[in-house]
Amino acid sequence: MGHSAGAHLLACAISPGIQGQGRSTLLTRPQRAILIGGIYDLEPISQTYVNEPLGLSIESARALSPQFYNIDPFVALDIVYAEHETKEFIRQSKAFADKCSITGSHVELTEVQGRHHFDIMYDIAHTETALFQQLSEFADK
Repeated sequence: MGHSAGAHLLACAISPGIQGQGRSTLLTRPQRAILIGGIYDLEPISQTYVNEPLGLSIESARALSPQFYNIDPFVALDIVYAEHETKEFIRQSKAFADKCSITGSHVELTEVQGRHHFDIMYDIAHTETALFQQLSEFADK
């Protein structure tokens, strides 16, 4: 499970083509990845003030973006975003889910109502929430 930049890193970890960038590979394949409020295309960041400490070019941003790589088709994905995320986070979650669905992965795309980027994680910690219940179903299979 990864949230925000953690979702980006997890998406990279299950994308075999991007793994070669750091010459590392996973020791074992996860059965499932839960990506919450992630950013999957770094190109827009390269055009903002956020890029100042990162120093990404458009090319390096693209090379580090899981949106442009195929993920491991044997890893089931839960892509989750908050209703009150920014338009860009929502767009990227939907675009990544669409792309991953085409490559043959099992993908669940979920919008969590009434939440924003930072408080969506509360629903992971409370067993009575719909998100917790949905994400827990996989463990029972």
